[in-house]
Amino acid sequence: MFGPTIGVSPHCRRRRCRRAAQRIPLLDSTPRNPTGSMANAADQAPRTLVVGIDVRCLTDPYLRGFSRYTVRLIETLSRRPDVNVIAFTDADLVHEVRVPVVRFAARREIIREQVALPRVIREHGVDFFLCPTNRGLPLVAPCPTVLTLHDAVEWDAALVDPRRGRSRLRFAYASAFSLAGASLIITVSRASADAIRAAVGVSEDRLRVVHEAADARFTPTADVRDASILQRLGISGDYVLYVGGFDKKKDVPTLVRAFAEAAADGVSLVLAGRITDEAASILQLADDLGIGEHVHMPGYVGDLDLPALYRSARCFVFPAIAEGFGLPVVEAMACGVPILAADAASLPEILAEGGRLFAAADVAGLAVLLRDLLSSDHARQQWSIAARSRAAGFSWDATAAQTEAVLREAAATTRRNVVMSRLRRLLQARNWAS
Repeated sequence: MFGPTIGVSPHCRRRRCRRAAQRIPLLDSTPRNPTGSMANAADQAPRTLVVGIDVRCLTDPYLRGFSRYTVRLIETLSRRPDVNVIAFTDADLVHEVRVPVVRFAARREIIREQVALPRVIREHGVDFFLCPTNRGLPLVAPCPTVLTLHDAVEWDAALVDPRRGRSRLRFAYASAFSLAGASLIITVSRASADAIRAAVGVSEDRLRVVHEAADARFTPTADVRDASILQRLGISGDYVLYVGGFDKKKDVPTLVRAFAEAAADGVSLVLAGRITDEAASILQLADDLGIGEHVHMPGYVGDLDLPALYRSARCFVFPAIAEGFGLPVVEAMACGVPILAADAASLPEILAEGGRLFAAADVAGLAVLLRDLLSSDHARQQWSIAARSRAAGFSWDATAAQTEAVLREAAATTRRNVVMSRLRRLLQARNWAS
């Protein structure tokens, strides 16, 4: 079921504000005796936080990177004993969240984010507000705010289409306001942290690295429904798998060319992801290479079907040249699939010893690795074990605990010179919006 939608009233506003005024400060507030030890065990326990999370990404029917991160973070944060989560949205949600939902609205997007959103945050007594999707924070909020900035791809002119008109203006103001307003910034890999510092000049002391993880449903244990799921998706026989988007940074053409060069008999290539104009061009490339009949695009595959798709694959290939984290890699590892990934961005950090790397955009190198894996049962078994071992190092419970720690840390950060610090950050807007 979806969380209940909460209405806002002036009476609720006054009640929430009175309650907020009575709250105990978060950090360094525990009474100490003259020896410096904690006064008692009860004082040491952290108090319950009310965490607001921007869930506007869940109004899109396609559950991809940002939205999957948002859903899992809400699930795991809301299970923590000292956290209550409230979801905030400006439209009807397509995806399920089992927490209260607050709807806010205004005619223009900038008014929704900079006026309506701070108002409902205050009215509902939120202690911290988290935006999990790169932007969307108000510049001035009634509580500490944290931004999850997954990567710096949008500042790389070689990987994104040039923005024009309203789209460019939207990116400029939203990026500048979000980066200036955030008390702290979470990113999902050390590689992304380095890229963000280089691209927009965010200081290291504001960045915190918190890895994502695979959902518990991604396991190597076969399910009785796996065969029927594959049949429904139109997939049969042995196959090499890719899951993700088809935009430029994913570099799927390198995989298609390498698959053609590997020339594995009786093996197909399955490219799972939302069908776009870029996807159509990839199918055309497959036809041009003479392998069109061996390349299958089932379209977007939901989370209920994805585990079957992963664990039935001969191997999983992720050729991305720019990636903030690489969640499909971790999901595939959790399912025990041998992994081949590009030696680029976050992928060496995330894959580590759990699979094999090839030089980014190296068609010949990837083709060699594909032939090795597809021709050797022993190699596949070896790399399947390595994948499962590496996947065990990622946990959504750990992600939630680390995220909560960042939220609590943000309280102290926000108290110090909040207005001046945000204005100083906003002066960097030219870099952030470029």
